[in-house]
Amino acid sequence: MGRFWSFLSALTILCGAALLPAKAAVTLVQPVELDNKIDDIKDALADVNADPAGLHVRAQRMFDQAQDTHHIPVTGIGEWQRPEALTADPAEEADVAATLRKFKGLVTSEPPPPIAKSPDAHNRILEDYAAFEDLVGQDRVKKDTDGQLPKNAVAAYVWNVAESAKDGAVDGMMLAQPALFKAARKLGEFILPTLGAHEPRHRMEHLQDAKKLSDQVQDEEVEAFYDEGALMTWMDPSGEKFMYLWTVTVERPDTPKFVVEYVKHLAKVRYAYSQGRPAIKQLVQELGYEDKPGQYQATQQAVQAPAAAGQPGS
Repeated sequence: MGRFWSFLSALTILCGAALLPAKAAVTLVQPVELDNKIDDIKDALADVNADPAGLHVRAQRMFDQAQDTHHIPVTGIGEWQRPEALTADPAEEADVAATLRKFKGLVTSEPPPPIAKSPDAHNRILEDYAAFEDLVGQDRVKKDTDGQLPKNAVAAYVWNVAESAKDGAVDGMMLAQPALFKAARKLGEFILPTLGAHEPRHRMEHLQDAKKLSDQVQDEEVEAFYDEGALMTWMDPSGEKFMYLWTVTVERPDTPKFVVEYVKHLAKVRYAYSQGRPAIKQLVQELGYEDKPGQYQATQQAVQAPAAAGQPGS
């Protein structure tokens, strides 16, 4: 196994969602006053308490909105293509770059989605996007072509637990089943809740406190599923897309089993999110996640023991 495969953190069945048009019409919005937006960015940069992830996204909003606006819908001018699905054609499968582009389109669109009324959830999704973008930029989001993941795990944030126990939180990577990208032909943008929110939240939690993510599995899963549900609400506030997805997947006998299970799981996560963290905790327990108290300390002791054995007088 490679250096990141020695420990798999918080595995989950991932959620997916809608069979959407291969190509969507470009929607042009009213022109924006860039002068005002530039002033907003300057004011935000002057604030020493400003959130870096928020600043990153606000800057992207300014430039993307400028590309999205035009007085007259002239083809090729003022357009920024954002297909509703993650594949250019129903016969193709999604890739990591397409997933990131779709996520960027969601968080940089204006006006802000209804979830913006919930500052906690809104800010967490912006953090998740920044974390996911960082992982992609470092080429740390990979398809599991070697079968390292268990069959019931669609994706996971993985890291070397021995290195983290020895040197503090050492960053890992995100690993995803190739089947997830193939399923994007039917699931479209709804592979994002896991790749764009669930696993990036694990990554942030790990970098902040490797011991907590290692030992307090249930609590960490609650946080990741919270963000997964929040992103689903961001993408589909009314739930109409999901209801359509259910109709064209779960209710059709020719739908692949992987997709059906994924959509059913998605329904459970979305409902739990709507009920709050206690409901998410119950879902986590029903899915079989168990805490592993003392695991991180035991790993530390195992790593430190050989070094101690080599010291004079030992």
